[in-house]
Amino acid sequence: MEDHNPTLRVIRILESLIRQPEGKTLTEIAKSCEMPKGSIFPIVHTLAGHKLLRYDELSGKYSIGIRCYEIGNEYIMQMNVSDEIREITKEIVNKCKETAHFAVLDGSDVVYLMKQDSSETIRMVSSIGKRIPAYSTAIGKALLSGYDNEQVQALYPEGLQKVTDKTITSLDILCGQLDEIRKSKIAYETEESSLNITCIAVPVEKNGEVAAALSVSIPIFRATKEKKEQIKTVLFEAKEEIETLIRTLPFHI
Repeated sequence: MEDHNPTLRVIRILESLIRQPEGKTLTEIAKSCEMPKGSIFPIVHTLAGHKLLRYDELSGKYSIGIRCYEIGNEYIMQMNVSDEIREITKEIVNKCKETAHFAVLDGSDVVYLMKQDSSETIRMVSSIGKRIPAYSTAIGKALLSGYDNEQVQALYPEGLQKVTDKTITSLDILCGQLDEIRKSKIAYETEESSLNITCIAVPVEKNGEVAAALSVSIPIFRATKEKKEQIKTVLFEAKEEIETLIRTLPFHI
């Protein structure tokens, strides 16, 4: 059976952007694919609309989008710093003996890009690529702290829905928490997304903007005051390491 030419065009466009963290303009994509710009524009426009591509209005360039990560692993491969960040999350687990996550915000949801499990038998159950409402998690609140309160409210026009019985459902309370997170650079949450689990998270910033977040999740029975203080210290150290790492390297969501 012969290849389907329209599908081949889509594949060639996506392949032209693999390991191109700075992205390409429509003209550059057309040149790489040896196709007329007019014929690839509707394809690129549709891919961007479905988040398979990411369009940067400032530069006019397209790059691999988050949906590619969710159906494969190509999105994470474009991040030159992914291996280093993975090692930092492993070190968090080595120090805290609890599960660590690295995540980004996609719309109103958290998407886990990396997860390192604790060796403990009882630990948080989650998975790479999992999506969860940002307002219900510490890592999501750390990410939302990069938005102003009006932007946060616009993300949830139908209000906040319960994930567990402990999930906050008041936008006013959420915005108050985000005000505190913007000052302290640390977020907390207990049983709002997973019962019997408490979570501590920090935003990871690049050029003064929140680009991602790190978290540690702990079963409540192990969440002593001393343990929380240790995790807070380790997260701030990891935050500084990653922010130093991505300061001059390609990293965008």
